[in-house]
Amino acid sequence: SAADPETMLTALRQTERLGRLTETLLDLSRLDNGVVPLRAQRFEVWPYLSGVLKEANLAASQRATSSGSGSHSRTDVHLHLDVSPPELTAHADAERLHQVVANLIDNAVKHSPPHGRVTVRARRGAAPESLELEVQDEGPGIPEQERYRVFERFNRGTAPSPHGPGSDGGTGLGLAIARWAVDLHGGRIGVAESARGCLIRVTLPGTTRAHG
Repeated sequence: SAADPETMLTALRQTERLGRLTETLLDLSRLDNGVVPLRAQRFEVWPYLSGVLKEANLAASQRATSSGSGSHSRTDVHLHLDVSPPELTAHADAERLHQVVANLIDNAVKHSPPHGRVTVRARRGAAPESLELEVQDEGPGIPEQERYRVFERFNRGTAPSPHGPGSDGGTGLGLAIARWAVDLHGGRIGVAESARGCLIRVTLPGTTRAHG
């Protein structure tokens, strides 16, 4: 007999998750083998990050339409961009930086409460065209004893999801990808102290280390 719609939808979600896992593993394999070139160039931060946020919203809407609800398809979380000064420029590989920001946003949205807010902040760093990025959510945060492990592969942490344990459909590789992309730039990434939620801070060195 034909499968019922719910079973087919579950199978579709599993297939999509497997596809995401395969793409992520390929990225990590390329990084491990040193075959990912760094093509750094100067860019305007506000329009660049605005585009990343718009893509994240669009992708979530498309997944919600095709796969139903779930943190990978949540459209109830508001994404807010804060860039200062507005004319801020930086020097980095746009494609690799996209991986960093997109994965940090995805992680933040997954752990946000219903109708929560995720803020992406960008500020000028200390070195020429260096960049400091922060992604902050309003979720349960990351316990201090786990903060050193969150960027390891396949680590999904123990922080409760607003939608229940195991409901996020994540691979545990997104933050590992972000760390590797930051490492390519000679930058730093880590969990920073925050009075609320989780705050992940990224520092890229600009023209002092990133060479195209």
